[in-house]
Amino acid sequence: MDYNDELNSRLKELRDRQDTYDIIDPAEPFLELDWSQDNRPYFRKLIEHKIVTKKQVEAATAKARQRDRLMRALGQAPNSPREYAALYAEHLGAKISYKGAITVAGHDSFTILDLARGARLTAGELDITYPRDAINDAVEDHYQMSRDAALEGVRKRVGDRRSFDWIALAKGCFSPDSGSPEFVAAVLKKFVWQVQRKLHNLPVSYPLMSVITGEQGAGKSWFVNALTRPLADVVVSSDFAALADDRNIDLWRSYVIILDEMAKAAKADVETIKHVITADYLERRPMRTNSTVTIRQCATFIATTNLSVSEIILDPTGIRRFCELRWVQPPRGFLDQFDFAAAWGSVQASDEDPMAAYMDELAVRQAEMRNRSPVENWLLTIEEEDLQNLWEASEDGFLATKTLFANYLTHRAMVNGGSETIADRRNLNSFSQELGRLVRSDDQWLKRHRTSSANGYVLTRQPTPALAMVSK
Repeated sequence: MDYNDELNSRLKELRDRQDTYDIIDPAEPFLELDWSQDNRPYFRKLIEHKIVTKKQVEAATAKARQRDRLMRALGQAPNSPREYAALYAEHLGAKISYKGAITVAGHDSFTILDLARGARLTAGELDITYPRDAINDAVEDHYQMSRDAALEGVRKRVGDRRSFDWIALAKGCFSPDSGSPEFVAAVLKKFVWQVQRKLHNLPVSYPLMSVITGEQGAGKSWFVNALTRPLADVVVSSDFAALADDRNIDLWRSYVIILDEMAKAAKADVETIKHVITADYLERRPMRTNSTVTIRQCATFIATTNLSVSEIILDPTGIRRFCELRWVQPPRGFLDQFDFAAAWGSVQASDEDPMAAYMDELAVRQAEMRNRSPVENWLLTIEEEDLQNLWEASEDGFLATKTLFANYLTHRAMVNGGSETIADRRNLNSFSQELGRLVRSDDQWLKRHRTSSANGYVLTRQPTPALAMVSK
């Protein structure tokens, strides 16, 4: 049956239904027509038999011409603003990364504002009548969906199990001061594991931030960049100001945040980073609003610095969220043997926490790395002569807190070049609290003691007090 025979058959069916007073939808006679054919004889008969009106034929013809125009321009006629935005971006050849970068051939720079503007202009040229706001919203929706699709691509790239020699990397690039090669390897694998877990929206046990320390120019930053380059689309370099800015929302979509030059951190910055390392969600305030929104904290942190962690993290209670690895410059060409893309496949989200077997060693390493308070330094470095003087000042070995404080002030005066500071003199209460916190172990040269009339301390006969102190 040729096309004209099909039209005649359809016309007969419509007339039969008309004779039985069946209600015919005005759009039905125009369904599945081949608009590239000459349909005018068919239309004349529809009008003659009053199945449709001339106005309806004209409207259907105009709609068909518009549809054909859209097909030629976009490859498909969109049925909604969302479909139009997706078709326009595809027609333009726009590639959208997870970071939100838009690449369009022939353009050095292209933003979402350019994408939305182009979509509006093209809609006008094609007589698409979607409202301006609907097009803008649809472009934004397509932009976000494309970013999410790019993230799925990242997951696939790191989803296949691969082998990587972490031990060789640890032996060749990190000082023995950082711990055994197995420990260093576990810390690095922990970093990868945390990223993998967050990529798959899984919880992370004992979040840890790796801090790569070492001399300037030795290659710390190069190593971190090389390690994270296979995941470049979800990696961002940032600073403490950006972390503390509660208007910064997009930053927390990143799965790796590199903090270079961590030595510039102030105390407030450290408090901020300690919080966000362990946070699953953050409260943030969108630009130009006073309201807050809850966002997911996707990032795992890694940092580089020329200073040791104890010089940056001024927290005498410990640095449980940080682990320092001291970098040593490897021989030229040593790192060329490592495929860092394989490193990301060697640790999977379903694996056991790589640090699970090293938690005790980590605690010891963190205790060694942490910044010690002046009171703890006094306890650790007390001289035998001072200890003897304290014995002589005691009553049957018992010492009041203020007697110990006086000896502490003498120590501080020596540390400060011959004079104690005003802050030291005003800190008897702080000294008492800090001393009480520190003197809790059974193997120390100073123990808390309470008599019927006073609270204080008792000296023990440890001959080498500097070795007797065990940090908590």
